[in-house]
Amino acid sequence: MIQKGFSERCPFCPVFKLERDPGTPVVWEAYNTVTGRYYKNTDSVIAWGYGRKVQLQYAIDMTNIKAAQAEAANMLGILKNILNGMDAYVYVSDMKTDRILFINNRMKEAFGLGEEIVGKVCWKVLQDGFTERCSFCPNFALEKN
Repeated sequence: MIQKGFSERCPFCPVFKLERDPGTPVVWEAYNTVTGRYYKNTDSVIAWGYGRKVQLQYAIDMTNIKAAQAEAANMLGILKNILNGMDAYVYVSDMKTDRILFINNRMKEAFGLGEEIVGKVCWKVLQDGFTERCSFCPNFALEKN
């Protein structure tokens, strides 16, 4: 990856890793100071010409993807703020595993739960003595639709 302001190899150059393990491609992301864009780079050692080994790099422009990820993270933050500000108990769980993906602050406080609740199975922590999905779980009806 060509960068501005360097008179020698960049400190993050994958050549050093390729020299140690030439059979394993190196995949890495970096901001390019020449183009002003983000790239996902893959570097490999290949045979070139009469058995000469060379470095091959290809780069995929990730700038738009990075911008979309940042926007999605921002929107998720806004949504969490809205859900945490509601005067209601709100949680989101995975429909296949029943694992809690989000639970708002009001519900955490009411149930005496902390941040470690995310990733736990909802019916195990929100119901006493249950050994399987609640019979009144709305996921049964939602799965049919």
